[in-house]
Amino acid sequence: MEELEQLYGAYLGLVAQLNRDRKLWDGAFGLGGGPADNPCHEKLVRDVEAALAALDPAQRPQAVEYILRQPLEHKDDPVVYYTLMAAQGATIPYLWTRPRRCGAGLSTPFPAGSGCPARTRCWQH
Repeated sequence: MEELEQLYGAYLGLVAQLNRDRKLWDGAFGLGGGPADNPCHEKLVRDVEAALAALDPAQRPQAVEYILRQPLEHKDDPVVYYTLMAAQGATIPYLWTRPRRCGAGLSTPFPAGSGCPARTRCWQH
């Protein structure tokens, strides 16, 4: 669990630094550049998948809860928000451990209309 917290902390720190170093025209008019083009976003998703797979099964429910909660805590930056939503995909195999009640018992409070894509995808099957 500590490894996940470190991954998220390092990612959020790097994105904050990228935003501070951003030039006025980075990403303007859809031309690319800027923090959104940095490979750190894809790296976070891959690292979360690997860390969750390597985690002790007894700690996974807490880790899944942590991963599902992160986008709600970082809604102010759309790039970060959607990256954290993508990282939720790593939780799908672990939500399936309880068919028919997929994700039941998780207390992550997603506001109506915002949805939790990982849980939604799980419930659709």
